[in-house]
Amino acid sequence: YKMNCDQGSILNKIEFPGSISSINKVKFKETDHFFVCNENIFELVDESLKSVGKWSNELNINFLKNFKNQFVCVSDSKISIIDLNKTDDITLLQQYNFENDISSISSVFEESKIALGFDNGNFCIFDLKNNKTIILNKTHKTKITGCHVIKAREKSVIVTTGMDSQIKIFSGFGNDWMDKKFSLVDNISNHTSWIIDSKLDHTKTNLLTASADGSVRFWPLNPETFLNH
Repeated sequence: YKMNCDQGSILNKIEFPGSISSINKVKFKETDHFFVCNENIFELVDESLKSVGKWSNELNINFLKNFKNQFVCVSDSKISIIDLNKTDDITLLQQYNFENDISSISSVFEESKIALGFDNGNFCIFDLKNNKTIILNKTHKTKITGCHVIKAREKSVIVTTGMDSQIKIFSGFGNDWMDKKFSLVDNISNHTSWIIDSKLDHTKTNLLTASADGSVRFWPLNPETFLNH
């Protein structure tokens, strides 16, 4: 559904066969679009919800993100780089397999890096250009439900949320990640139960978290606050 939140009215809708696993906002040919994924297909719709492309979901894609002129996608425990320039035809360019299922994925940062959260609480920074893992740590006690990246003070700031009710913030840039010279704010959450989902707002400077404790919380990610914690 496309809704007018001020009026609480439905502006448009589109229906898909089967249940929807994710909706991913991406740039396609320099314009904002949405990829809608389910177990059989993933379909591209424009901002008016008009379908402009459809592909068979043989790779079992759960999430997609922009990566230069291609897309990086998650399929259970795999990340892949794919090309979708041909209608109905997916070109697989690169693939990497992890030991555990991926539960969350950030946008691409520092040209070719991506942050990943896993079902077992592991956190990873992966180099898409060189197809290798830079960091792989046990960061949360349980499943990571959100993995987001913002830019602050010339640093890449990665925010993770988890089913352990915690929020963690990493800050670094370039070789800081490989040399383990990044900083970590270990936990800023006061949720009393699982953080089920989290999103950055449209300015990409504030975090919204939804918890099983019945609350939705708003976290202003002010560099003066969290980078000097």
